[in-house]
Amino acid sequence: MAGALGLGFEPRNAGLDELASRCGASAVLVVSQRDRAIWLPDGTPAFRFHGGMAVLRIRRMIAGEIDPLVVACDLRPGDRVVDATAGACADALVLAHAVGPEGSVLALESSPFLHAVTSFGVRTRRFGEEAIDAALDRMEVAQGPHLELLASMPTASADVVYFDPMFKSATKAPPGFEVLRALADYTPLTAEALREARRVARRRLVVQDRRGSGELERLGIPEAPVMGRTAPVRFGVLEVGSG
Repeated sequence: MAGALGLGFEPRNAGLDELASRCGASAVLVVSQRDRAIWLPDGTPAFRFHGGMAVLRIRRMIAGEIDPLVVACDLRPGDRVVDATAGACADALVLAHAVGPEGSVLALESSPFLHAVTSFGVRTRRFGEEAIDAALDRMEVAQGPHLELLASMPTASADVVYFDPMFKSATKAPPGFEVLRALADYTPLTAEALREARRVARRRLVVQDRRGSGELERLGIPEAPVMGRTAPVRFGVLEVGSG
């Protein structure tokens, strides 16, 4: 793994602080048979795949609550969804639950370090809850820039393409999220990426945006009436086909 990622390798023969200091490392990818985690030598909680708020969101959906992301994506049983900005894969897990047994979710992650953690977690982590574990089985995590990966996909090969770009300003987040924030790609969405997404999507393109950022306006995507006006986030939706 170190060779594939172009990283130095050090056996775990000392504490992580000592290892990081000895190697001059700003981050450490800890690899074991059972786990993958990214650790920063500044006291920040390590980042590992744990499902996060997605687990709670799915439990709420099972209890009858409506998830705004699912509404924005207008998901239907059997849909194929591309989450083009996977991050911690929390949204991808919710989407995978929503599309049901015949559906699937392909999550794209540009950072090879984050991908090393999330792809392993999706393959190996199980919660002992049938609905959540089944959703994990419907997920795949691919590594690479979303523009490059979308351009490689056949036309109309997904029902929905979803973007949730990383917010530049800090938001309340679960433990480990600061590691994700440190390694995430902050490149703004481009018109070229949206064109590829519209080509790939049969039905709908969805973008999550921080309220007040102006990104939806910059991209020319209308806001969908999914969230209340006081909510910190909003969704933009483009219909790209008859579905």
